[in-house]
Amino acid sequence: MSSEKDKEKPPKATIMDKLPFLKKLKNIKGIEIIVLVIFGLILLLICFGDGFSWTSGDGGTNDNPTSLSIMSSTEYIQKTEEKLSTLISQIKGAGKTKVMITVESGTEIVYAKTEITKKVGNDTTTTSTLILIDNNGTETPIVVMEILPKIKGVVIVSEGAKDVQTKLNIINATQTLLTLDVNKIQVYAGE
Repeated sequence: MSSEKDKEKPPKATIMDKLPFLKKLKNIKGIEIIVLVIFGLILLLICFGDGFSWTSGDGGTNDNPTSLSIMSSTEYIQKTEEKLSTLISQIKGAGKTKVMITVESGTEIVYAKTEITKKVGNDTTTTSTLILIDNNGTETPIVVMEILPKIKGVVIVSEGAKDVQTKLNIINATQTLLTLDVNKIQVYAGE
């Protein structure tokens, strides 16, 4: 009285059986965390990628997503000074405005890397290796994050800073835009 349902069926092939490299990945300690971090960073880049632009060396757009352009600290300072100067000059009574920004350090680039920890007896060694991608025949490290310089202080020279209310408006706008303490913002009347 054995039916066909009672007969054992051969196990179904899983993705792990079809793709052997997944077994190797699964054996890497902490792979789930690494995958989760990389997925999170990609999601952040998609959502907040305004600071990055896909450009070629000549400033034009490029269809190659591996050529993520990194903003140097000098470019960052210049663009921030220009934007702040333009905005402040729009404040009622401010008039012509010049801005100078100082920063604590340069731009820091964080690259994607793998870390392998090996334990032999009582000795533990950790090897860190950059993750590289092929970019038209050249191996290029994957940029995970760009940490822009921290602004140390701002000096603003404005025609309208003679007026106390205008000066206060300039200080408040600068403090809000750059999230700086008031003592790091100096505003002077200019000609």
